[in-house]
Amino acid sequence: MKIKVIIYAVIFFQCFVLGFAKAEEILSLDKTLMTAYDNNPRMIEARKLVDAVKGDLITARTLPNPEVEFEIGGLKKNEEGKRKGKLDNIEIRQDLGPPGSRLLDGKIAKNQVLSQEESLKTVWANIYLEVRQAYTKTALDKKEIELAQGNLNILRNFFSRVQLRFQSGQAIKNDVQRAKIELLKAENGYFIAEKELKIDRARLNLLLGRPFDASFDIEDELKEESVELNFQELSGKALSLRPDVKSKELQLDSAGKNLVKEQLNRLPSPFVGFQRTTEEYENDSAVVVGLSFPFWNLNQGEVKKAKAQKEAQQAKVNAAKREAAFEVY
Repeated sequence: MKIKVIIYAVIFFQCFVLGFAKAEEILSLDKTLMTAYDNNPRMIEARKLVDAVKGDLITARTLPNPEVEFEIGGLKKNEEGKRKGKLDNIEIRQDLGPPGSRLLDGKIAKNQVLSQEESLKTVWANIYLEVRQAYTKTALDKKEIELAQGNLNILRNFFSRVQLRFQSGQAIKNDVQRAKIELLKAENGYFIAEKELKIDRARLNLLLGRPFDASFDIEDELKEESVELNFQELSGKALSLRPDVKSKELQLDSAGKNLVKEQLNRLPSPFVGFQRTTEEYENDSAVVVGLSFPFWNLNQGEVKKAKAQKEAQQAKVNAAKREAAFEVY
C-alpha cells in the first residue's frame, strides 16, 4: 500500500512539473515587440511627455486669467468714532495680449505636441532595435548552448573511452590528462554559454518592462530581411519619415512662429474690463478699455533672441538631414 502511495505521489509531482514547464511563456518576435511598446519604461515616459505637452496646448489656447480689483472705503473713523467700511469700487480686467500673439502661441504649442509625438517614435525606434538585438542574441545563445551541450556529451564519451583504454593498458596517463583538459574546456564553454543566455534573457525582460528573472522561451528562428531600395530611395524615405528629422523641422517651424510673435509683441497690448462704483456721491458702471505699450525697448531683446534661436534651429535641421543621409549611406 505504501509503495502505491509513493508511486502516485511521484506521478503527481511529475505531472505538476511538466504542467509548470508547459505554462512557460513562449514569445514570438511580434509579441515581444508589442510587449515592449506597451510596457517599456522609456515608452511609458515618452507617452506621458506627450500628454504633458498636450496640457501646454490647452493652456496656450486659453486667455490669461482675468484680474479683479476691489476698493474698500470708509476705513477712517467718522465724527462718531465709527468706521463705515464698504465696497466703493470693483474692477474686472481681461488682458488680450498683442494682436495675433495668442493664435501663434497655440500654433507653437501644437508644434510642440507634434514634435513630442515624433520624439516618441524616435524612442520606439531605439527600443525596437534593442529588443530585436536582444531577441536575436537570445536565439543565438540557445543555439550556442545546444552546440556546447553536444560538444560536452561527445567529450564525456571520449573521456570515458580513454579511461577504459588506460585501464586496459592501451593508453598512457598523458592521454587521460589531455582528454580531461578537453573535457574541462567543454564544461567551461557550456557554463559560459548558459551564463550568457541568462544575462541576455534578463536584459530582454528589462526591455519588456518585466522582472529580470521572468521565465520565458522564444519561438521564432532567425530570418534574413532583404532591402530592395537603392540609395536615393532610402535617403528620400529617411528624410521624409525619420522622427528625429521631422521633430527638428517642427521645432524650426515653431522658432519661426516665435520670431513673428515677438515682433507682434512690439504692438500695443489691449485689455478690456468692467468697473462698478458704489460711492455715495457716485453710483455708476463703466466699461474699461486700455492699451499697454512696450515703451522702453520695443521688445528688441526678445526679437533678437528669437531670431538667433531660429537660425540655430535651422543649422540643427541641416545637420540632421546630412546625418540621416550619411547613416543610410
